[in-house]
Amino acid sequence: MTRSVAPLSLAIILLSTSCSTPFTRSTPFAEVHYNRGKALFDDIAATDPSNGDYGKAIAEFNRAIHLKPDYVEAYHARGFAYLIAGNHARAIEDYDEAVRLKTKIALSYMLRGMAYAHLGKKGRAEDDMDKARKLGFQYQPEPFLPGWDGDWSIAR
Repeated sequence: MTRSVAPLSLAIILLSTSCSTPFTRSTPFAEVHYNRGKALFDDIAATDPSNGDYGKAIAEFNRAIHLKPDYVEAYHARGFAYLIAGNHARAIEDYDEAVRLKTKIALSYMLRGMAYAHLGKKGRAEDDMDKARKLGFQYQPEPFLPGWDGDWSIAR
């Protein structure tokens, strides 16, 4: 009986340790979590954007970033979820990372600028908006950006 238990025990040990190995840090797994996060975010944005709980979407983006630390789109999406949820400091951290990884994304600058504006950091907000415009960004109002109508006066 010990003979049959040993292979089973080894299989359980190998299975449990394989879950933390770099093998799981691959793009397909990260994309699964990113897509789940986007779906959760879109459901909330479509039903109750200003009062929605973005925690589950953020958790999926966290998993995607854990699996693929250079996943610009996941940083961008998580930053947007933080921005909409009102966690502007965390949004800025994610947009900082998105900009560090890929400097030519105009939308990252615009949204980071919006987060700075919500924190009352007018100069930083204007700098980011200028950079976004230079990269070709053109403002289009989003219905699920609560409390912001494109007027940067909130940073005054």
